[in-house]
Amino acid sequence: MPGYRTHTFVAACTGSALLMLMHWNKPVASMINIESISLILACTLGGLFPDIDTHSKGQKILYIILAAAIAATIITQSYILLSMLSVCAIIPPLLKHRGVTHTTPFIVVIPLLIPVLTNTQEIIPARTAVRLYLFFVGGALTHLLLDYMPKRRWFKRK
Repeated sequence: MPGYRTHTFVAACTGSALLMLMHWNKPVASMINIESISLILACTLGGLFPDIDTHSKGQKILYIILAAAIAATIITQSYILLSMLSVCAIIPPLLKHRGVTHTTPFIVVIPLLIPVLTNTQEIIPARTAVRLYLFFVGGALTHLLLDYMPKRRWFKRK
């Protein structure tokens, strides 16, 4: 079973590869900007996302991000967004490990709230929100692939 380091590494590599595919005809130096770093970070966080249902690094990171987002919604008095984020904070511990969070529909539908909420609240441009969503889902799908690959020893111990 891959650990969080493997999930993080593979998701970050996937994000980098997706970014290079997006900018295949541009020099590498032009890809170094805040949006590119955000996209790779979104893919990396997506790689940890399916494990939010268990006490894990992914869950700790989720709660750190949720705490910051909840604080921001209180400051900006965005009470609808605050209530949605609060529900997101309550649900993960109630779920069974490797249950619903390890299914493709969950991975595709739940993160869809990100572009929908950011678009209704006009937090970031819609194009950026959709890209963040796609990279996040890409990272989450790598998690499922790693978890459900047949166990195999790549290097035999002597």
